[in-house]
Amino acid sequence: MIPVALRSEDPQLIETVRSVLAVSAIPLAVIPEPAALPGAIGLALDDGGGDPRWRSQARRYARVGLRSGQAPAPGVLVLPQAAEELLVLARAANRVVRAKVVGVVGAAGGVGASVFAAVLARVGAEEGATTALVEGAGAPALASLLALTYAPGLRWADVPASGVEPHHLASSLPRWEGVRALVGDDRPHPGLARNEDTLAALAQGHDLLILDLQREDVTNGITRRWCDVVLVVTTCAVPAVSATRALCATLSTEAVHLVVRGPSKAGLSATEVTETVGVGILAYMRPERSLPPALDRGITPGEHRRGPLLRAARQCLGDLRVVGP
Repeated sequence: MIPVALRSEDPQLIETVRSVLAVSAIPLAVIPEPAALPGAIGLALDDGGGDPRWRSQARRYARVGLRSGQAPAPGVLVLPQAAEELLVLARAANRVVRAKVVGVVGAAGGVGASVFAAVLARVGAEEGATTALVEGAGAPALASLLALTYAPGLRWADVPASGVEPHHLASSLPRWEGVRALVGDDRPHPGLARNEDTLAALAQGHDLLILDLQREDVTNGITRRWCDVVLVVTTCAVPAVSATRALCATLSTEAVHLVVRGPSKAGLSATEVTETVGVGILAYMRPERSLPPALDRGITPGEHRRGPLLRAARQCLGDLRVVGP
């Protein structure tokens, strides 16, 4: 089993974490404050007083606490109440995750997050990475966007909540431009938080996993437990930037970058967006004017080979070192 690292000098907290992990026979390594993380650590925990740079040395990171009766900060697990969530994190860290997991979430409705997530997946597949695209909670949109409504293959409602075998799942999904897509339909969607075994199977069987997320998925901790990086798609309009700032405040433990569509009439510049939100911009793109009429005609995203959308997706995956330059 891959050990969990905890940086704390609180004996009660150490013993509580150790007893929770013992349920799944997961070892705990207590790391003193000045020391760096040892190798082969899947999950790093600290009690809130450690160096925030410590998190970058582990695949999963969370802060833990023993406070009760208080509203915890984002990313803080209040023990022993959050014992089950801590076990979920530790078990996820022990899975052999092969994929680079990129979460894409829109700061507001209509900013084009699903379109950008689809084009990211398409670029990844074109660059030779085995790629899966997963639709998050909320009203299903990807099936229509990618012209998969009548395509053969499993949908979210067909996938069991546990016991999913990676190869069988991947081979059973509909394909779009070399991308394996797990999308919803008119049947109820159980939500990513209830199907993390499915995410684990996809992460084990692919090089790149793109999650088209909704705010509900962020609230349920999917970004914290699964995403190596989160891309927040927004525009330069003042209301969208305000929503972006509020969303990024909840993503305090994730690696977050902005993807900004601009310019906007009476909107903010790219520099002002960064200063307002406090998060760096990974890609800035002008509107792709041919996209809305193309979607109305059933043309899927990414067909404009020299358009700003495809260029921004290539830039993002290159800067994240998912694909070559």
